[in-house]
Amino acid sequence: MNKIKFIFKRILDMDFKAVFKTVSRMHKRSGKNSIVLFFDVIWCGFKYGAGYRDYEYFEFYTLNAEQRATYLVRTVNNLITAHCNQKDHYHWLHDKVDFNKRYNDYVKRDWIDFRSASKEDFMRFIDGKKAIIVKPVDATCGEGIKKFNVADYETYDALYDELKASKGIDLIEDYIVQHSELSRLYPYSVNTCRVTTLLIGEEVHIIATALRIGNNASVVDNISSGGMSAPINIQTGAVILAAYDKSGNEFKEHPMTGESIKGFVIPYWDEIVKMCKAAALVTPEVRYSGWDVAVAEDGPQLIEGNHLPGYSVIQTPPSHQEVKTYGLLPMMRELLKDEFKI
Repeated sequence: MNKIKFIFKRILDMDFKAVFKTVSRMHKRSGKNSIVLFFDVIWCGFKYGAGYRDYEYFEFYTLNAEQRATYLVRTVNNLITAHCNQKDHYHWLHDKVDFNKRYNDYVKRDWIDFRSASKEDFMRFIDGKKAIIVKPVDATCGEGIKKFNVADYETYDALYDELKASKGIDLIEDYIVQHSELSRLYPYSVNTCRVTTLLIGEEVHIIATALRIGNNASVVDNISSGGMSAPINIQTGAVILAAYDKSGNEFKEHPMTGESIKGFVIPYWDEIVKMCKAAALVTPEVRYSGWDVAVAEDGPQLIEGNHLPGYSVIQTPPSHQEVKTYGLLPMMRELLKDEFKI
């Protein structure tokens, strides 16, 4: 009943102008009738809980009913999150300062809460640093995250004054100098691994893993901010397919560096998996989590955790799959079959 209510609310709240634009794009891409596509979008909302963005991103216009039913879509992802994660513990992953406090052993870098730090605290923190990253505590999709090069300022005081005059700067962290292999792939952002975990009893299951790579000289790697994503083999740490962005563009090589993406091996992969499994046990009240991991020369560091794990970055659209395995919903159903009917 909750699922049906949620779907009806989603349809009633739907931005129909955006839906028609989406249908127009899919018409041009597929050649299918726009009216047929529009009503199929609505049908997929009722049948699978798929929003119009899900319909486009996972290319439902190319799939049959059985294939569509394999995709973990927004409605189902939200229901799994509501079942597995307790709201009063969301803040440990959502609030970036709370996250750094609770997961400090895995964060492994200097940081300060700029909201409560004194100028003297800032001066001690900044001394000797080449660059810093500033964030709002509740930033999502890379919004509000900025890099500051200390050398661009004549004095620490000048940098402090600019930061104080800026809005939305809550957390300041030492800038991560990523592993040289990842920098060779794309040097302008810290390219991170997304590792999605599900805690069942005392066992941590790795649901899926992906490498997120920046593009267009952006300092963030989020796919929603122009970056790209490519799936990683959980056992080997090797990228198994070409990367793709939110517009469906495929990249066998990075367009800015020319480096090959498929076959790229993530440094310290075993350590990344071990760290994410350990992190998943820290707050057992949040069982379903997405971890963003950077890799420095001396090993992995947690960037952040997500109490509402992104489901698109860990599921490859069918046109980019060499072997058509489609979505992750069957795996989630199997793992949760004893406690929750999806």
